[in-house]
Amino acid sequence: MTTVRYHHIEDGAARAMHRAFHYVPEALNTLSTLLLGALGFIDGNIRWLLLTLGGFLFLAGTLLGRKRDRDYRYERDKVARLEADNLEERNAMRRVLERLANDLCHELSLWDEFTRVTIYGHIDDGTTSGFLPLARCSNNPRYEKLGRAFYEDTQVGYLGAAWEDGRVQRSFRSTNGARENLWKPSTDREGTKRKPPLTREQAEALTLTMEPRSVIGIRLDGDQGSEKHGIILFESMMYDKLDTRRLNELTDAPQVRSLKIVMNAVSTLFRSITIAHATEEAEQLRDF
Repeated sequence: MTTVRYHHIEDGAARAMHRAFHYVPEALNTLSTLLLGALGFIDGNIRWLLLTLGGFLFLAGTLLGRKRDRDYRYERDKVARLEADNLEERNAMRRVLERLANDLCHELSLWDEFTRVTIYGHIDDGTTSGFLPLARCSNNPRYEKLGRAFYEDTQVGYLGAAWEDGRVQRSFRSTNGARENLWKPSTDREGTKRKPPLTREQAEALTLTMEPRSVIGIRLDGDQGSEKHGIILFESMMYDKLDTRRLNELTDAPQVRSLKIVMNAVSTLFRSITIAHATEEAEQLRDF
């Protein structure tokens, strides 16, 4: 504990010294101005000493200021290059996920105009947590469109059930059953009641790109379940399309093992950015 406290003090002192050094050029230029301004009130040899010292301080301040600005531009450009590289890596991972999702659709014979699949990553930046849609594909372009760019943990229905229980299967008899699922109370596999994530007014105000009649999904775990990375979710406009048999086929599909491995790398990439940043990227991809 003493060692940790010492390192905290040491780091704080280093940051304070760095901030102080940042303003050294301005301090030198200010001191130079004061010395040169005092020349009008001083006679004799000391006048030349102040002139020399003031000129030296002005030159030092100017050179240090230029070096600081040059270093700042270099670091800024370096950060920009790293961010661009990381963005390209995240987009490359999205393309890999789209390919895996597409292959899984065909393997399970779910590539049709009534069904779509979405892969969500779960991220937590310390301020909030939720689901980020990373890849979505369907044979129907209408259902392939992204809606919300981010889904908070407290604002999801069957998606949240898949996250908490590890898997989910839902069938809705009414055409607006998926929307009702967001405001009506539900139960988990143990029969425990879940509080609805939204009010009826909030749910009915949502603009949904699809109101499915049946849903299956599983959580994408890593390291034998100790790490939880996201969800793969199938939604269909057909009531009897996605049943328990389909859920078992999804769970046992060989592609899911590959998907879990990729999601481990994806989680590492997205863990380094804030939810606001990740949401902005998703919105740009959606609009594109």
